[in-house]
Amino acid sequence: MADAPKHPSQWFDKTLSDEERERKDTSPMGRAADAAKPKRTGFLEPNDSLMMTQPAHRLDAAEMVKAELARNKSGVDKLSGKTAQPRDNDLDAPPTMKQLPALLPTPAVEVSGSGQAVRVLRLELPTAPYEIDERLVLKREPDSARAANYRVLRHRLSERGDPRTLVITSAEPKAGKSTVAANLALALSECGRAKVLLVEANFRHPQLGALFGFFPSACFHTQLTAHKDRPLDPWTTVELYSPTLQAIAVSPSLKSQPFDDGPAFAQALVRLRLGGYDYLVIDTPSVLGSADVNLVVAEADGVLVVARARHTRSRELRRAVEQLTPCKILGVALLDV
Repeated sequence: MADAPKHPSQWFDKTLSDEERERKDTSPMGRAADAAKPKRTGFLEPNDSLMMTQPAHRLDAAEMVKAELARNKSGVDKLSGKTAQPRDNDLDAPPTMKQLPALLPTPAVEVSGSGQAVRVLRLELPTAPYEIDERLVLKREPDSARAANYRVLRHRLSERGDPRTLVITSAEPKAGKSTVAANLALALSECGRAKVLLVEANFRHPQLGALFGFFPSACFHTQLTAHKDRPLDPWTTVELYSPTLQAIAVSPSLKSQPFDDGPAFAQALVRLRLGGYDYLVIDTPSVLGSADVNLVVAEADGVLVVARARHTRSRELRRAVEQLTPCKILGVALLDV
């Protein structure tokens, strides 16, 4: 038995038939012509598979898809967002975009606007009733009397001039202003009736991330600082259950930071309004003890003050209203009646 070729470049001579070998020019001129031909390097070339007698492994497109699916059984389909489940017929079919699992997280979707000023991150939020924070009554108990109260509040505000930029505050902490801000934003955006942006301007005790069950990686405080140097950069928001409701929240790692840059906040609202929002609902710190709210209300159409029964004192409520003057007070929302 003839020895097997020791180098891939020798396989090509083996493919020549006896007749071709006899016809091969062995004259000095023929050998000179062969010497002038490009020397093979031993690497496979495009047409080698047609000439090689030894079996060669070709990684064609179908096998690439098969290998990719095997490595990414839990991948996500780029187009549908569903988990990619390899099927037998998928492995033999020509590769398509739907067969290729996503290897990277879903990219941020930019919201159209003037200069595309806002981009939106779609996150996986809790959807089961037992997973949703009990304070989000419009998501957890949409048919309850408590949820109906926020729809009534939405109607009452529309009767008072339908303000488009709302500040939600309270006289003292723990009155429930973040709860009211979140549920009012849900009520305003319910059934796609309006596009709403929920803004957390409470740098002292942020709550919105924990309330909706996500970590605000795109912290509003961080973005506010960065946009001082790059004011035309897009702002990043998070979609909350629906494309008509988005939020820009503060990281819980931010501890008791004062809100002290009113001009930067005013410029932020100018840019954020380019996202096409019908309403901006702004959750702020409590009034008494700081001037944070006074820097925010200058950019608002009205202020809704939140009070809690058996917790908020009337004297403190009056002091808060006096501090907010001359801003337009839309009313007082009383909780736990």
